Amino acid sequence: MPRYAFGAGLIDQKNHLTPFGELAVRADPLLEQPATQWLMHYFLSAPHGPGPAFWHDLVVSHLRPGNDLTKAGITAAISGFVERTEGKSLGERTTGSTATIFLGTYSKSDGLGYLGFLEEQKGSYRVQKTSAPPTTVLAVALADFWQSHHSERLSINLDDLMGEQGLADIFQMSQRDFEGALRELQSDRIIDIHRTAPPYQVFLLQNNPTLHLAKLYGNDAI
Repeated sequence: MPRYAFGAGLIDQKNHLTPFGELAVRADPLLEQPATQWLMHYFLSAPHGPGPAFWHDLVVSHLRPGNDLTKAGITAAISGFVERTEGKSLGERTTGSTATIFLGTYSKSDGLGYLGFLEEQKGSYRVQKTSAPPTTVLAVALADFWQSHHSERLSINLDDLMGEQGLADIFQMSQRDFEGALRELQSDRIIDIHRTAPPYQVFLLQNNPTLHLAKLYGNDAI
């Protein structure tokens, strides 16, 4: 459980609650609100962690609407990822149990099942199209993503947010839906987008994830 809580952004390496963990446990102790589950999904899936690297790879390459997932297929994907990135082989028992954890996370109510990613079928799971996350969830994720990848930059290319290492795929959002969410963030003065000429530039105007978390859970939560 501590390893899962760490990957989901709820605790840090010293097993202390993170700012997200503190607010979530206080406002949503059962961790069942969509916003909480979306942020847990984000932290598990972010390319920079704290979730395991293979989780990001599975989310952007396998957790796509219409795909049929099996334990055997996810087991093979995890094994292949570790071999490619770390040059070592894991036993089938290890990768199999990890695949069970991944599939269970998105299919069971005591995981992130309320997000509706997976529909369990006989011997497999069908990936469903989910509802878009709340805009404030995207604000938290964008601030965290920016701090981790672009902390020294005033602006980044819009395409950097929509590529394989960006946010759109993590949240299972089409380009149209993601750009619509960015327009909402621009309207709220959280970001600004300059579209004078390609590549279009995104400026982050409010870069503190904790402030967005406070708004998400109520300003009196901190």
